[in-house]
Amino acid sequence: MHYDVSIEIDAPRDQVVELFLNESRFREWQPDLIEYFPTSKQRGVEEATEWICTSEFRCEGMMRFVMFCMPWLFKRETHIHQERFKTFVEAAT
Repeated sequence: MHYDVSIEIDAPRDQVVELFLNESRFREWQPDLIEYFPTSKQRGVEEATEWICTSEFRCEGMMRFVMFCMPWLFKRETHIHQERFKTFVEAAT
C-alpha cells in the first residue's frame, strides 16, 4: 500500500527541517519510531511549511488482510505522527 499525507506546520522551513533531522529529538514526537528513510522532496513557504509524507507498507499474513480492508488505519497513524511533529515544532518556535 502506498499513500501520501500532508500537513501545514506554522514554522519556517529551515527550522522544520532542522528539527526533523535532529535524531536526538525523534522520540519527542515519534515514541514508537523504529527506523526512517529521509527523502529530498521539500516544499514550503517562508512562514509555513508543508510536510508531505510518502509511506509504503508491505505486510504479510493477517496484517495484509487488515491493510486491504482498513487502509485508513495506516493513514490515520501517519497523520497522528504528523500532528505530533507539528505540535513539537510549533512549541519550539
